Amino acid sequence: MPLELRRRKLAAQYYLKVTDDTSSPAVDCIFYIRITAFFYRFPSQICAVGFRISSDLHAIHFAQKDILPVVNPPHPQWLYSKLVLDLSLNKHVKSDTSPEIF
Repeated sequence: MPLELRRRKLAAQYYLKVTDDTSSPAVDCIFYIRITAFFYRFPSQICAVGFRISSDLHAIHFAQKDILPVVNPPHPQWLYSKLVLDLSLNKHVKSDTSPEIF
């Protein structure tokens, strides 16, 4: 894959990943670009991600409202109780045990 195409693909993936988490601090600098005239006057400057891939997203008719937001659980996962698996079936030999038990 050519390097330019890979960069565009990775930028689009990053853009979509940031889109689903609106609490990310990167949202403001990606989606709300206020200095677009600067990038048009100085094309050698490195543009913001949102400015660089806006033409690609416009070509595929992307709308930010089509992305569902990430819903984080109210408590961290390590605070939930652990699920203990029932390992009592390992004492039976499969060839000698009826299928109803398994």
